[in-house]
Amino acid sequence: MNEFIRLVILAAMFAAQYLLSMNRHLFMSFIIPAIFFVMVTIGLYMGELNWIMYIVFLIVAAILFTEEARSGRKKYNDKIKSELNKMKSKDLL
Repeated sequence: MNEFIRLVILAAMFAAQYLLSMNRHLFMSFIIPAIFFVMVTIGLYMGELNWIMYIVFLIVAAILFTEEARSGRKKYNDKIKSELNKMKSKDLL
């Protein structure tokens, strides 16, 4: 059950990363990776992780969080371009 809860929390963090990356403010996409870094560091110092697992978790998480942020920003930029095209077509710009 404990592993299931960890997986649900991790999935929620990735979903939150994607949603925060679609925000207008770019710095919002750094909140979830910072929280993950703190959680993994606490796990290291409490003895739940060793140094190798700590480094592996951070590298894999950095890659995955970066990909989520990139896809979220791409969707945000596409949305902005779509809105600008709608405004141009209606001569509102």
